[in-house]
Amino acid sequence: MPSFLRIALVLVVLLPAAALADARKYDKVQILSTEVPQSWAYGSMTDHRLIWDAEKKEFRAELTFTDAQYLSDNSPQAERETYECPFPGVSFDEKSNTFIAKTTKGKPVPVAKRVKTLFGYQNELLPTSRVVIINIHGKLVVILGGTTDPGFATGMNKWIVRPQGWYLQNVF
Repeated sequence: MPSFLRIALVLVVLLPAAALADARKYDKVQILSTEVPQSWAYGSMTDHRLIWDAEKKEFRAELTFTDAQYLSDNSPQAERETYECPFPGVSFDEKSNTFIAKTTKGKPVPVAKRVKTLFGYQNELLPTSRVVIINIHGKLVVILGGTTDPGFATGMNKWIVRPQGWYLQNVF
């Protein structure tokens, strides 16, 4: 067998194993909100924020949806609705100003941080975390996900709204 084939065979066998071993050293967590609010099937999210209720020790997402983009000139004024979706099991570490979720094995995964602003504090997702909102015919399923894998980090959209099911907007 030629030497380049041996090298290619070794790479084909070892690279996937190395990638799998690399993936195992990172922890990840997904937390499904205990609330599944009812919104518009075709509504759009206009605002979002993370809230820490120190009294209840509860971390939650506040989401605002509107039906404005589907109104015609003859329709009444657009409606806005705000929903709060708690994520159980997230705790706040005051020393590091970090919100931490635990994996099923009890390993900590930082998901958000408290940042000082001009008028107080704001909670922000870490670059390795996402909030995914799945709109299933108006029912909002909200999932907080995070990982310790720095390769997952992006500075782009960390709040993702996905429609589920058959909608006219998927046709065009």
